[in-house]
This record gives sequence, structure tokens and C-alpha cells, in this order.
Amino acid sequence: MSNEDQKEVLLVTAVLYINSRKILIISVRDPFTRLVSAFRDKMVPDEKTKEIKSYLAPVSMMINQQYRHKRADESTRARSGPLDIYATFEDFVNFLIYSNPRGNLRNDANWRTYSAACTPCENRYDVIIKLETIEEDLQYLKWELAMEKQDWEFIRKQHQEAAKTTDLEVQEMFKSVPVALIQELYQRMRKDFDMFGYPRPHWLPQRPQNPT
Repeated sequence: MSNEDQKEVLLVTAVLYINSRKILIISVRDPFTRLVSAFRDKMVPDEKTKEIKSYLAPVSMMINQQYRHKRADESTRARSGPLDIYATFEDFVNFLIYSNPRGNLRNDANWRTYSAACTPCENRYDVIIKLETIEEDLQYLKWELAMEKQDWEFIRKQHQEAAKTTDLEVQEMFKSVPVALIQELYQRMRKDFDMFGYPRPHWLPQRPQNPT
């Protein structure tokens, strides 16, 4: 297994050839957890340096500028100081809902939907890796691909690093977002939840039905 193949596994999909057999792999996680992880890792400034060490730093600033006027708390819409230049999570959710779905920023690999990024309904994946069951899934992957130990351990370590965000942390992050906005985001991402058997977040109220 080459280094490029290993990187592709972490970037959602990989195509491997083992003993002349083509094996298509997809790596997934709970869609809301994925968004929270991407936001915290790539778009939130470091507590000490107050800077974002990521190529998405300018994107965070752009989202702040373009979507802060939509914040539910009107008192936070005006800039409050020199450090108030990066997106809040509410800004980020507004961006995901209201920005051009075909724009380059919406298609960033960190938050592009699985349905758009890897067309699961059109590809016959041989292996689905879920970060929530990473140990069991990698044991199967090790057996299925007859991987060498160093390759398997590399993928295991990288996925464990990516799986640090907990359900409680996701729930806490979404507390800063109006319920109606979360419901809209869920509807837009529902295909990703349903395709891989992820349940609706237990803390998210059902959307009110329109009266007939």
C-alpha cells in the first residue's frame, strides 16, 4: 500500500489493488460530528496565538464577514474588537446553508457531503470504515486486504486522531445555533445520515409540520 493510497483512505475514498483485485473503500463518520471536527480543527484560532494555522484561515474570515449579519443574537453582529475576525459556528452553519452549492468553497473536502463527494449510490464500495467503530472495521480491513503491519498501524493511528470529537462536544457546539437553522442543515444533509445508518441527533427536535 503506497503513501498516496493511505492518504486517500483518510480523504474519504480509496481504490486499492491487492493481488490484482480492485477494492473500493469509503471512510465515513457522523455528518454533524464531521462538521464540528472540521470547524474546530481548521477554522478556530489557537487559544495562545489567536491565529488559525490552516489554509482555511482566510475562509473563516470571509465567512465571518459575509454571514455575521444573520446571527440570531443581534448584539453580536457588530464587530466587537480586533480579534473578532473569524467565523463563529453559527456563521459556519449559515454558510453551509446559504452559500452557492456549486461554489468552490462549498466543495472543500472537509465539509462536502458524502453524497456529492463520492456518489455512494453509484459506486459499489467493498469496505465502509466508520470512525465510530474504527477498531472493528480496521481489523476486518487488515484481514480483507492482507495489509502489512506498518500500513495497517498507520491508518489506525490516523483514524484514531481524527475520531477525537465526542457526541457531547458536538451537542455543545450546536447549542450556539438556533434550532430552526440546525433543522434546516439536517434536512440538507439527511442523505448522508440515511445512507450510512446514522440516526437523527437525539437532541434535535422534530421540525414542525405545516398545517394542512
